[in-house]
Amino acid sequence: MAEAVVEKFRRLYSDLEQVKAQFSSYDENQDGRISREEMEIGMTINKEFTREQAKYAFEIADTNGDGEIDISEFIQLMFPSARELVANIRKLFRGPADIERKFKSWDTDGDGKLSIQELKEATEKENTRFLSDEDINAIYAVGDLDLDGTIDFSEFSTLMIPSISDVVAKFRYSHRTVKDVKAAFKKYDRNADGSISKGELNHALTNYKFNFSDQEVDIIFKAGDVDGNGEICFEEFMFLMCPDSSTIIRKFRETYKNINDVKAAFKKFDKNRDGALSKTELARMMFSTGHSYTDIEVDAIMNLGDLDGDGEINLEELVTLMSPQASEVIAKIRKSFKSIDEVKELFKIIDIDSDGLLSKVKTIFSANTSNLHKVVVAKEQDSDDEQI
Repeated sequence: MAEAVVEKFRRLYSDLEQVKAQFSSYDENQDGRISREEMEIGMTINKEFTREQAKYAFEIADTNGDGEIDISEFIQLMFPSARELVANIRKLFRGPADIERKFKSWDTDGDGKLSIQELKEATEKENTRFLSDEDINAIYAVGDLDLDGTIDFSEFSTLMIPSISDVVAKFRYSHRTVKDVKAAFKKYDRNADGSISKGELNHALTNYKFNFSDQEVDIIFKAGDVDGNGEICFEEFMFLMCPDSSTIIRKFRETYKNINDVKAAFKKFDKNRDGALSKTELARMMFSTGHSYTDIEVDAIMNLGDLDGDGEINLEELVTLMSPQASEVIAKIRKSFKSIDEVKELFKIIDIDSDGLLSKVKTIFSANTSNLHKVVVAKEQDSDDEQI
């Protein structure tokens, strides 16, 4: 439908100036942004488009999902080539510092703004791909957010720094299935330490196959490194590539409150008693929670849990799967406990069988128990009260 809407719009409004004029006419309150309602009214008022077409056009155009369309998004919708043109120009820049340096170089008269002639001259010097006057006009219109006929540094930065949604969407497009995601993680993790460093990600994505720029890799890495520890673990990678997986795993985890619940469930659904859950057995366990899951969601959980890649999930892998990331837990614990007595109290909570020892399984899973959560919350509340 998107192609049909754009094709019809371009038949009615064939050049860039007409497209900009339509943006202005749709922008009823003249705030420089088109709301969903303004888009529907503007596109249907003369019966040029149906309300369904207007709604669909809005969804496609609102690339950052903020519920409004600015001139850049509108032009990129109606001039599909503009998105590719801007992406090609962005490849000239290695990051924010390079963007600032080049802006000053391109601003030949030093007035703090780029005219369309300055942009044309700069791209002729630096871009090997031939750009027509129409191409330059489209790029310029995308960048001139306040429609004042010039591009200042703020607008230039916005134009040349890709949005997180654009870059991550491009990355996700290359990995269509959970199997692809798992294979990619293994490939990118060059030293096989179970996480992807920024250097490893840069090596993987800046080659001829993907051809991401350094600043695009920076954006992807920041989006993926949720806990900020300087690495992307498999769970973070899965959340990045399959955004719904974070919701899925939380939904699955909340059903099991302690290690005994997990052990009981493992024993119940390990039907053939081979000490591991197959995909079918895991699916039965997931559905037993009362939640519904799609096949893709089951695949996501299976791949998150199957750490050794043998196609099954053993008890230790299941315990790890049902627990939050270690760095997340440690950070929370460190903030909440400030004396040796409090640490001893925590030890007793984790040592659920009172044998005076902390096994790996007990330590991992206790981070997700309701008792520990209560203690952490209580300590945080005490700290708040003291500050008050």
